Amino acid sequence: MEKQHQPTAFPIEVFPAPVQQYIIKANQTLNHPIDYLASSVLFATAMGIGNSVRLKVKNGWYEVAILYIAIVGKPGINKTHSLDFGIRPLFKKERQYLKQYRDELAAYIELDEKERLNTPEPVLQQLLITDITPETISQLHENNLRGIGYYRDELIAWLNDFNRYHKGSDEQFWLSAFSNKSIRVNRAGKKTILIESPFIPVIGSIQPSVLSELFGDKRTSNGFTDRILFVYPDQVEKPYWKEEEMPQELIEEYENIILRLFETELRLDEYQHTQPYEIDFSPEAKACFVKWYNHNTNEYNDPATPMNMAGSIAKSDVICCRLMLILQALKDASVRQRVRQIELETVIKAIQLTEYFKRQAKKVKQSIKENELRTSNGERWHYFQSLPQEFNRATANETAETMNLNLKTAEKYLSYFIRNGFLYKPGHNQYKKY
Repeated sequence: MEKQHQPTAFPIEVFPAPVQQYIIKANQTLNHPIDYLASSVLFATAMGIGNSVRLKVKNGWYEVAILYIAIVGKPGINKTHSLDFGIRPLFKKERQYLKQYRDELAAYIELDEKERLNTPEPVLQQLLITDITPETISQLHENNLRGIGYYRDELIAWLNDFNRYHKGSDEQFWLSAFSNKSIRVNRAGKKTILIESPFIPVIGSIQPSVLSELFGDKRTSNGFTDRILFVYPDQVEKPYWKEEEMPQELIEEYENIILRLFETELRLDEYQHTQPYEIDFSPEAKACFVKWYNHNTNEYNDPATPMNMAGSIAKSDVICCRLMLILQALKDASVRQRVRQIELETVIKAIQLTEYFKRQAKKVKQSIKENELRTSNGERWHYFQSLPQEFNRATANETAETMNLNLKTAEKYLSYFIRNGFLYKPGHNQYKKY
C-alpha cells in the first residue's frame, strides 16, 4: 500500500512555555523522544485534574480528562524513561500521600480503645497502579475518589490480563471506565463497591510487532481501539550520548505546575459522590469548536474516508473536548490560577493535537490492516500490491490476467479491499487506494 507521509511530530507548541522548555531540554540532554515525553505530560496533567473539574460541552454532555495512551516503538529508544520523566510529579505526590498516611496512622495508634471505635482507621491514597484486577482497582479508587492512574511499562501485559479472572468482563470494565460511567463490583460475602465517577487514565508502551495481535478486528469492532491515543513517531532511533545537563530549575518548575493542579479540591456531596467544578467555553471558543465539530463530521461522512478510520474520527469529538480541558488546566496552572473557562486559543491547540492523534491512529490502523492482508492470503496481497494507486475496472482485470488470476476471484478481492478500508470508489468503475 502506498504510504501517505504526513507530518507526525507532536505539536509541543500546544503547551505553555515552561512545559515546552522542559520537553525540549529533556530531549536535548536526556534523549527523551519528544512525542513520548509530551504524551506523558498529558497523562500527568490528566491525573492532576482528576474528578475535580469537568467540561460542560452542552446540557447533557460533560467531559472529564480521562485518556488512554499507548506509545509505540521498538525496544531501547527510551520509552519507559520518557514516561517516568513526564509523570515524576505523580511519584512525588504519592510520597506525600504516604507520609500523610504514616502520620495519620501513628496518631490513630496513639488513641485509646474507645477513641479508636469512633475514629475511622486511616487509609493510604494510592495514585498509580500496575498489574491489577478491576476489583482491586475499584477498592483502591474508593480510597482516592479524585482518580487513580493505570501505568504499565508494557501495555501488552494490561491487554493480556483482560478476562484472566472474569471472562468477558474486564474489557467491558475499561470501556465503561473510559466514559466515566459508574462501576459496581459485587463480591460474595463482602460489601459492594460503587464508584459513581471512575477516573482511571491509562498510559504505557507497546512494540510495533504486536499491534496487529492486540488491536485487530475484535477490539476494533467493539470500539476499544478507537478509545486509545496512539503515539507512533517516525524513525525514532537509539540516540548518542549528550554531555549537556538537564537544568534542575526546569525540573522543579514543571513539577510545581503539575502539583498545583492537585490544589483544586475534590468536592463531595452528602453521599460522598464527586461534584466536579464545571467549566464551559467562551463564546469565541465555542464557535471555533462547533466549526471543527462539523468539519470532523463531514470527514466521517465522506465516502473517501477509510472505513477503518470511522471509529477514530467519531471518537475525536470526545478526545478534543478532553484535550481542551487538559490544555486549559495546564496553561492556567502555569500562571498560578485555577481553570475557569475554555479559551479560543485552547480550542485551536486542542484541535491541532486531536488531528495529530488522528494521523497516529491512521498510521497504526494501516499497519494492522496491511499485516492482516499480507499474512491472511498471499495471492490477495500480491494482487493488491500489483494494482496502481488509481485504476479502473479494466486495469483491475488486466492486472488479474497478468497474474493468471480468475476474474471472479479478482472481483471478490476488490470487494474485500473496499470493505476493509484499502480501496474506495471515487466514481463508477473507478478505484483508488487510501
